[in-house]
Amino acid sequence: MALAVDLYDGKTVNSLEDGRSIREKISEDEMLKDINAAFQYLKSLPNIISNRIGSVGYCWGASL
Repeated sequence: MALAVDLYDGKTVNSLEDGRSIREKISEDEMLKDINAAFQYLKSLPNIISNRIGSVGYCWGASL
């Protein structure tokens, strides 16, 4: 099972600068809230082993 959490809230970018601009407007608390909601959703699924859920791909300079 894989789940991609949209931390940019549906916004898309065309350049690294666009991505940085959007990232600066989203707080870490907001992103963590979305990631935690995804984790809770996955845990609620009947075919998921909750102690085997992991996350990859989020970094932003090690802030997440």
